[in-house]
Amino acid sequence: MESIILAVVRREGAISVENIIRKTGFKRDDVIKTLNVLEMRGKLTFISNTENTSLCNTCPLNKLCKRKEHINGTN
Repeated sequence: MESIILAVVRREGAISVENIIRKTGFKRDDVIKTLNVLEMRGKLTFISNTENTSLCNTCPLNKLCKRKEHINGTN
């Protein structure tokens, strides 16, 4: 499961938990647990609080990422 989720994240870039679930078919709890494990291993950065967009300001992908648009409902 870890390798599949990591491959999806690497291929898609910044991606939401919902999109990972849609692409893999895994259960939400399993995806979140796996993302936390991958983050602890230093494989990716997982931001679980989607309401806290202040973290986006320091992200190097800030100008490319659509995350803030989706949260604010502009897309």
